[in-house]
Amino acid sequence: MSMPTPSVEYALLSPMLIVFGVAVAGVLFEAFVPRRFRYGAQVMLAVGGLITAFVAVVWVGKMIPAPGRTAVLRALAIDRPELVLQGTVLLVAIMAVIFIAERRGRENAAVGPGAATADALTGLVAPGIGLLFLLLTTLLLVLDLKRPERFLYLIFKPNPRSWLVLGAFVLFAAGLLGGLWLLAGLASSLPALSLLAWPTAVVAAATAGYSAFLFGQAEGRDFWQSPLLLPHLLVAAAVAGSASLLLAARVVGSAPIVVGGLGLVLWGSLLVSALVLIAELCTGHATRDAARAAELLTRGPLRAPLWGGVVGMGIVLPLVLLLSASVPFGSELAAVLALGGLWLWEELWIRAGQAIPLS
Repeated sequence: MSMPTPSVEYALLSPMLIVFGVAVAGVLFEAFVPRRFRYGAQVMLAVGGLITAFVAVVWVGKMIPAPGRTAVLRALAIDRPELVLQGTVLLVAIMAVIFIAERRGRENAAVGPGAATADALTGLVAPGIGLLFLLLTTLLLVLDLKRPERFLYLIFKPNPRSWLVLGAFVLFAAGLLGGLWLLAGLASSLPALSLLAWPTAVVAAATAGYSAFLFGQAEGRDFWQSPLLLPHLLVAAAVAGSASLLLAARVVGSAPIVVGGLGLVLWGSLLVSALVLIAELCTGHATRDAARAAELLTRGPLRAPLWGGVVGMGIVLPLVLLLSASVPFGSELAAVLALGGLWLWEELWIRAGQAIPLS
């Protein structure tokens, strides 16, 4: 009796295989690469491998049909929700490697004239900016209703299956935690800030990303229902937050290590946002309407503001400025350009989706 030879769909498994291969190569680098070259080689290997794996995820997503496929004798199911999860993990990993690998300014971390104002930035300025924009968001959401008093229905007659209701609860939680964070900052209570750190981070991510689930539930414009919408929103929040805090850090006179760290976060966020933008526009789309909206951006009447404004002025130029120490006020200019590019991208994203008729 002969047993059939098992087949392994290496192409479908390529993102995972690339990550495993990079991990093995990292161990070999640690063992055989000379010490003076080891740091740079490991960073380049890790970042390059993760970016390659992300490209492989995009390629697999374009290759498989909408229902997905199975691999390794049906031991694994490869579908688009799984690929979105893989891509999100890879993007987070790329940013984590960049941040962990940062070495500049650590020797001056504990001393310096700006050491005290770093706490002020974290405990006062950061929650103040967050609460201000949270208030503006809530006001715009309420005023946009034809009958604003019906906003109270979200509290007194909630539908727990509606992402509109769940999003309102997320905003309430963000306001509560932001207020507690501000009070802890005013009291200079480091234990309270440490206790609030993880819950605030989780709720902040939910505040930035819940709209992806709301758009999917509403089933409006096809272009707005991309599986990459959640990473798109999370990375946009990272860009906006790091750029805003970098400008605020300059205003309050924070220590150089604080400004440098925020610049590094902004640089990594911009790099990841470029990957998400390319994946969102240049890969396959689930419907013809979504593909037409993407064509308006890449090759249609919106191509000039996209490539010149969003990509050129909003991503590439800030990345260069953040790497150049010789440009006066380069990091501040990079932060302003990044915020402007982000605003333009969101504007174009809305316009492209609305430009396609519903019928």
